[in-house]
Formats: sequence, C-alpha cells, structure tokens
Amino acid sequence: MPRKPLPEQMERYRAAARETASKLWAMPKAKIGAFHAFRINTIGRGGGKGIIVQAFYARPKESFGTLAANRRRGRNCYWAYYPKPEEAEKFADSLEHLVERGPAFEFPGSVGTIRAYILPDKTMQISSIQGSFIQKKTPGLTAWMTAKHGGWRQHLLDELFLDAIKSGIKRVCFSTPMIGESERTRRIIAIFLRAARKHGFRRVGKKEERHFIVVEKK
Repeated sequence: MPRKPLPEQMERYRAAARETASKLWAMPKAKIGAFHAFRINTIGRGGGKGIIVQAFYARPKESFGTLAANRRRGRNCYWAYYPKPEEAEKFADSLEHLVERGPAFEFPGSVGTIRAYILPDKTMQISSIQGSFIQKKTPGLTAWMTAKHGGWRQHLLDELFLDAIKSGIKRVCFSTPMIGESERTRRIIAIFLRAARKHGFRRVGKKEERHFIVVEKK
C-alpha cells in the first residue's frame, strides 16, 4: 500500500532535487541516479526557463541511446521537466503531500513528467502525464513559481513527438481516467491533440471516444 514519505526520506528527496537540477544546468549530459539522461534541452524564456530530460532506466551492461532501442526491449521511457536549481528543492517539498509512487518520486524536484511505453509495432502508449507538485499544500512553493512553468505539459509533449518522429514511431496512444471528465482532463487532452497536430499526427478512431485517444503520423 503506497504511503507518504517519512521525514528522513524527504531529506533525501530534497538533496536529490538540488543535486540533479545543479547537474542538469551545469552540463549538457548527466547521469541521474538510476536513470541515464542522454539528451537535455533548455526551453522557455525569461524566469520560466526549464530543462527537459529524456531518460530510461539504466541497467548494467546495457546501452540506452535511442527510443528505438527501448522499443526493441519494450520498456518505459520518461520525459521530465526541471526548473532551475534554486526552485527544484521547493518543488521537491511537494512530495511530502503525495503518496510514494509514480514518476514524481523518480525525478524529485521536477515540475512534471510524462511516462510512456514503447511497443515493438512502433506504437507509443502514454501511461501518465503528471505534475510533480501540489502548490497549495507546499509552503514556499508560490503560485507565481508554478505559473511561470505552466507550459511544462506542452514542452514535454513537443519533445515526445519529436523523439517519436526520429525513432520511426507511427502511432501514439493516450489513455485518460475513466471516472468523470474534469476540466483538467479536458485541458490535458486539448494540449495533447494540439501537440500531435503540430508535429504532423492526426487523430484516428471515434472522436467521441474520450478515454482512449489515438493519433497517427500523416
């Protein structure tokens, strides 16, 4: 049963957030804990600049150079958006208010993440698009700080579709929660479809199907 992290675990998460963000902003490539980040892009403008990391689980004696390699292995891939080091620790403080599971704990200090699974038939299944914070419950994490990184979903999806094109992926699927249809869910769907169109993917299947969305490369 997932539980909230203990105080000593929170200290480790805060330290990891500081170290990871500092590494990312200091060098073009960096190893992040159990992950191997092989491409890092700086995006945004002004005070809202962030860094995007594309990462795979690193395992002994294996190389992770492309999405295609992970497609052959059938593994999870991640895209994570990090703020500047001085902000990362504030975002990591939110982990105290989350249950201990999900990508937020794999990338402490991140603003948000996307997790996807690459199938052998050149299909990418997005399993989560998740924020890593709860602003109202986290002292020190101001509304201004989160608002200036408000485009993190769009930035991550842009990178995801660019990587999909480079790796020859023809189909991207996205599942949304089956229970209810909140304004937040509708907004995420709209962002996903906008990013898909921007990169030459079109929606297929029934448009009234709101819980399983499929786009294909034109």
